Amino acid sequence: MMKLRVSPEFLGVYEALDNRGLCTVNTAIERLLEEHDAAWAREGRVEDERGGAWSFPVRSGAIGFVVYWDYTDEETLELLLLLRRA
Repeated sequence: MMKLRVSPEFLGVYEALDNRGLCTVNTAIERLLEEHDAAWAREGRVEDERGGAWSFPVRSGAIGFVVYWDYTDEETLELLLLLRRA
């Protein structure tokens, strides 16, 4: 199984989630660690001058999120951003 790192930006949003949101995002993170090379985990790709990141949507009732992540090395995933979508 992959190791996990979490950016301060991700953690700031994560810590503000309610219980339902936490359960939903935790389940998505567990699945990502097991299936990081699956198509659903790489649904989107963003690139800028600093590099790139993969993204996938997460739904918790009426609230949606997008998880942005990337590999820091062959054994570690980093959760970069957790953005709330309407």
